[in-house]
Amino acid sequence: MTVTIENIANRMVAFHCNSGQTVHLPIGMKLDLPAVEIADNPMFEKLKNNNLLRLIDAPPPEHQPAPVDLDPHLAGGDVPANADLATEKAKPTGKAGKSK
Repeated sequence: MTVTIENIANRMVAFHCNSGQTVHLPIGMKLDLPAVEIADNPMFEKLKNNNLLRLIDAPPPEHQPAPVDLDPHLAGGDVPANADLATEKAKPTGKAGKSK
């Protein structure tokens, strides 16, 4: 998705995009950018909050689905009787306590 930003300052404005590209916007210029270039970008937010840049086409907020826990112990799924990993002991490797 692309967004349009506009320089509303009375001077040229420059900032770094998330990809590392530097954008130089002359007075009154509009520019279309991929939304990922300015998402969570502190410099862009600062310029926007100081009324130097205007975001014209803002993307709708993304819906974040709740995380799904795939652990069968928590999901109540079928768990074999010998799958109790919490009580399984680690096997010794023979390297503990040895120093050179």
